[in-house]
Amino acid sequence: MTTPALLRLTALAGLTSALVLVFNFLRRAQVVPDVPATQALAPFAATFGLIAVTGLFMWHRQEGRVGTAGTAGYATNLFGLTGIVGIEYIANVIFPRLDDAVVDKLVAGPAGTVFLVISVVFLIGVLAFANVLLRGGLVPRAAAVLYGTGFATIALRTLLPDAAVAAGGFAAAAGLALMSLTLHRRMGTARAVPGQTNDRTDRTIVLNTAR
Repeated sequence: MTTPALLRLTALAGLTSALVLVFNFLRRAQVVPDVPATQALAPFAATFGLIAVTGLFMWHRQEGRVGTAGTAGYATNLFGLTGIVGIEYIANVIFPRLDDAVVDKLVAGPAGTVFLVISVVFLIGVLAFANVLLRGGLVPRAAAVLYGTGFATIALRTLLPDAAVAAGGFAAAAGLALMSLTLHRRMGTARAVPGQTNDRTDRTIVLNTAR
């Protein structure tokens, strides 16, 4: 599989992540049924998000738009997002099947501490990776801002009103969807050029040959 085709798949994962994220917040707002089947879908927003973030990072790296600090930001975002997958699974699949008293006891203990650490790491990673996206200039700046502010709001959800968190969720979904569409379109253009690769030297050779 060529790199453009692989990156197009990561872009599709980003669109899927955005759709599931919107669905999750609609479920929490009781717009769609809040039942075990829909609760089980919750972790997939972050799961597909892991693939989407990796695709965006790979794109920026192959274009020479990210350095050591940017790689560290991506790694932090990925690590935090991995933790969010676990939190979403516990909060939406396990906790609803436990008594409220048991859930409160768990959250007040070590589980709550782990949730807090993961949220802090996720917040730092989101802001760092949003900076990579802004500095890279490959995606619309508005999309990068929506991604950063939206997911930062989600990371701070225990401190903010539900309405603010929901607004942040929709903003994050919009930013991720727009960046994924941009990546998908750019990789589609790359596939349209016969023999084109992602290496800068190979692209130069293709252009020189065309002349």
